[in-house]
Amino acid sequence: MQGERLPASFPVRDSHPLLAERPYGRLKVEMEREAEAFARDTGVKVFCPRPVAVLFPGAPAWIVRRWREGRLAELSPEWEYGAWVDVRDVGTGVLRALTVELPQFSAAIMAARDSAASRPIADLLATGAPGVPIEDGWLEARGPHAPAVDSAKARELLGWEPAYSWAVESRRSLPQRAWGRFRRIPTHGLRLSLRG
Repeated sequence: MQGERLPASFPVRDSHPLLAERPYGRLKVEMEREAEAFARDTGVKVFCPRPVAVLFPGAPAWIVRRWREGRLAELSPEWEYGAWVDVRDVGTGVLRALTVELPQFSAAIMAARDSAASRPIADLLATGAPGVPIEDGWLEARGPHAPAVDSAKARELLGWEPAYSWAVESRRSLPQRAWGRFRRIPTHGLRLSLRG
């Protein structure tokens, strides 16, 4: 992804040909090929997660703020077609891969259920990926803020469901996140007061 070449259609699925051209993408493709050969030669089962734009807690709100300030372009050259995933969801997926029965080798896209976008994804795709067709019924079934990638294979293989959404995470500021963590600290019966 990362704008290397436009896909044949949306949503991008695991079955789409790998179009990596830059060193980072080519290295990922080659590592998957090596992992598949290792699985075949050794009998060790291998799962390769394919997370799209991995973001840490607080990053969605920071990104939205930069969009509003004009300090970050929503349609940057590294745009992932609105696809993103929270690092905690990636961790959950990797843990699932360690506990479920998998084929000898598998790889699966991991993305959040909604897009990292300020407006409906069809509008952004028309600007950022003009002429690339959108599969009939995709947006009707998934909604206007669906990511332009499909994580169905990860859901099928791992029983994985992403828990974090752009709609929620992009509105949670760092102070709100910190207060939420503070409130979960055990106080062992002590009453805390924030008054001076």
